[in-house]
Amino acid sequence: MNPGDVALVTFNAVPRHQESLKYARLGAIGVAATRAFAARHGHHFYGTMPDVGDRPACWAKIPALRAALRHHRWAIWVDADAVALHPASVLPLLDTDADLVCERPDSFFRWLGLDPALGRAAQPVQSAVFALRASPWTMQLLDAAWDRTEFITPPTRWNGIGEQEAINAVLKRRPAADRDRMQYVQGLQAPPALAAADTRFVHFYGDRAHPILPATVCAAVLDRFADAVEAGDGHAMPLALVHWSAIQRVTAGAEAGADARRSPACFGYDRAMLVRAAAPWMRRAG
Repeated sequence: MNPGDVALVTFNAVPRHQESLKYARLGAIGVAATRAFAARHGHHFYGTMPDVGDRPACWAKIPALRAALRHHRWAIWVDADAVALHPASVLPLLDTDADLVCERPDSFFRWLGLDPALGRAAQPVQSAVFALRASPWTMQLLDAAWDRTEFITPPTRWNGIGEQEAINAVLKRRPAADRDRMQYVQGLQAPPALAAADTRFVHFYGDRAHPILPATVCAAVLDRFADAVEAGDGHAMPLALVHWSAIQRVTAGAEAGADARRSPACFGYDRAMLVRAAAPWMRRAG
């Protein structure tokens, strides 16, 4: 495939009220890494967020993909919190007749203790990183997802519900034969706990996690990560520490302490492990 037939699409929308360093720091790192990946492999890069009015920023993914697909055979969406850590790895996975290519989620569902078949039925696509081929089927999917307005949440404080749920809702209502238009691959994206040596993009998912580390340490870790990613050595960083530094709340709050879904265990970590990983930064800060 001609590399120019492929466009990488992303943007980083920094919220007005920030409770972590995810968007201000990690998002910028992710966008820069995707831009560098596209340039290295001769792909086009789209990094401007379309205007979606009162909808949360995540919904801009849909018009951004539509715009790229008007000019390119393939458009690959990359969330700003998904970072390309192996810039030399090519994307050979698009030599297919499928219209949608995404990571096979079985290992992730097993890691969560869920049956993979049930997980795929409930959430066919994890849309942090996925590829769409320019076709009528793809455009109909994007249009139908855009129209699922029941998944629009107030933009004042996004709750994580949005375009991914809309896309999956549309796919689940389609005939079973439509699944033939999808292709699962391995090595496209994974969370830090499951990332392998050949994982193209590491997805640092989540936000507003329990505060464990000093905010100054989190900032220092992300500064070092930015330098490492630019140098092509991001995979050598302690990815669990990078993850937590990006998503933890920078100030303690009652909500954070009360919500078990934002604890280290929910991300495959434990508090002691994170503190040990941060010890060198804490000594320098102390």
